[in-house]
Amino acid sequence: MEHDGFFNFAGSLTSRIYKHADHFFQGNKICFTGAGPFINSDLMALLPDHVNANDIGEHPLEDDDDDHTDYSDIRFFILGQSEYDEDEIKAYVRYAEGRAAFLPQEGFLDLILFGYDWWHGETIKDEDSEDLIEELNAVLEYHAGLQYVKSLEDDLDWEWPSTYAEPSNGNGTDEGEYIEVTDTRKAGYEHWSRGKRLSDRRRRARLRPIVNQYVPQLGRVLPLQEIAETIAGLCKRLKSQDRFPTAIKNYENDLACG
Repeated sequence: MEHDGFFNFAGSLTSRIYKHADHFFQGNKICFTGAGPFINSDLMALLPDHVNANDIGEHPLEDDDDDHTDYSDIRFFILGQSEYDEDEIKAYVRYAEGRAAFLPQEGFLDLILFGYDWWHGETIKDEDSEDLIEELNAVLEYHAGLQYVKSLEDDLDWEWPSTYAEPSNGNGTDEGEYIEVTDTRKAGYEHWSRGKRLSDRRRRARLRPIVNQYVPQLGRVLPLQEIAETIAGLCKRLKSQDRFPTAIKNYENDLACG
C-alpha cells in the first residue's frame, strides 16, 4: 500500500510538471543564469526531457551564422540572486522587447510545480491574478538579479510587469474600459499597453502630439480642455471607487505637466 501511495504521488507530480511545462513554455527555450538560492542543475532536473533548458553559465548561448545570438525562442530567463550574466540579460531584453520574461528561481518553482506565472500574472487555468505580480515585486526588494532587470526600463524603453492589466469585461466599471471609449484614448493616450503600465516618458510621448492637434483617427482637433476634462473625470471616478492609486497618481502628474 505504501508503495502504491508513493507511485501515485510520483505519477501525479510528474503529470503536473509536464502539464505546466507544456502550457507555459510552449516549446520554447528556458535559460538559467546566476546562483542562489538554488543550484541551476537541480532546478533543471525537475523539467521534462523535452524541455529545452540551458544554464548559460555552463553553456553560453551560441551565435548564429550572422554572428548574433538568436533570442527569439527563449520563453523565460530564470535568475539567481548573484553571478547572473548582465550582458546576456540586456541583449535578451533588447531583442525580445515586450516578449522578454524573467522569473527568480523561487518563481520558477511556483510555475513548474503549481502553475503560477509571476511575470505575466497568469495561472494554469488562464486566469489573471494581480497577486502573482505582487509576488514578483516582493522578491524584487531583495533580489539583485531582478533589480538589474528592472534597471533596464529607462535605458531600453522596456517595461516591468504591472498589476494594472487590461480589463476583459464590457460593463464599463473598470478603468481601462472607461477610458477605452473616450476620444483621448482613441487618439493614442493611455496608461497601459498590452497589459503593462506605461512609463511616464512613454505616456507623455503619446499625449503631447495630440494636444490641440488634428487627430486623423477622430477626424478633428482634440482640444486641451477636453483632454484635461477626460483625465480629470477618470481620476475622480477611480477615487470614488478607491481603486488603482498608482494610475490616479500618474494621471494627475500628466495633468500637471500639461
